[in-house]
Order: sequence, then C-alpha cells, then structure tokens
Amino acid sequence: MFYNTTSVLPAPKNTELPLIDSGGTRIITWYFRAPFVWAGPSGNAELVFNSLVDDGAVYYLNGVEIHRQNMPAGTIQYSTLASAGVATPAYSGPFPVTVNNLLVGMIHGAYSEELPTCVVKFVPLHTPAVTMSFNTQLADITAKNRPGTGFVPIG
Repeated sequence: MFYNTTSVLPAPKNTELPLIDSGGTRIITWYFRAPFVWAGPSGNAELVFNSLVDDGAVYYLNGVEIHRQNMPAGTIQYSTLASAGVATPAYSGPFPVTVNNLLVGMIHGAYSEELPTCVVKFVPLHTPAVTMSFNTQLADITAKNRPGTGFVPIG
C-alpha cells in the first residue's frame, strides 16, 4: 500500500509517498512499474485487477493504455488530474481488462527487459494533493481461448 494519509485504510500501510519533491515542487503524478512472468501464449488475454485508488489511475501494459479508473476521456499527460474524488478509499474489483498485447516473458537467472510490464499512473483529484492511497494487484491472467494458463508475479 502506497499512501500519504492519516486515514484508516483497508490494508496495511507500507510505503509513505512524499507530496513534495526534493526541490519543493508539488508532486501530482506517481508511476508504479511491475514486471511479471507470463509463460502462456502471446496476444489476447484477460487480466484481472484488484485495486484501491484514491483518486485516479491509468493502467498500461507494455506501453499501451489498457484501463482508466476515475480519469477523464482524452489524452492523458503528466498534469492530467483525476475526474472524480474518492472520499473513503476501498478496494474495487476484481475487474477484468481484455488486452491484445500480452507478451511471453520468462526470467532466466536475472531480470529481463523482455518481461511483460504493467505500469500504473496514479494521480489525485486536485493539486495540491492532501491525501492519497494506492494499491493494485494483478490477480490473474487468462489467455483467451486457452484456459488453464497462468502467471507468476515478481516481488
């Protein structure tokens, strides 16, 4: 759980995030990157997420946007803020996201740049952010038309 709030959250708080960078500038966007092992076929799949987002997030797989949560339509930039606020953070999901760009990725002794990677851009409703909390779990992957395949999260 990434956070900057004194509120009670539905999971243990792990990593407090700063609201101001070392130069004194307000931070309005955080990016989280998580590679994972996928031994199933490349191509079409369904990813299943469980997430707690206070306030908005954009999900990317291998550099391609795949899902938005409380974010406006249109082009997303570093300065784009959430379109809705979350008064009481709670988990949403599990929710499925269908993708067509899943890549096969395996680890052979060390980290590989070839691993499929999920990146989430996390943003507040307004700036300056007063509180924030974020946690996302990639709970499952199912290859379309190929049941019984799975994945291994890293870290």
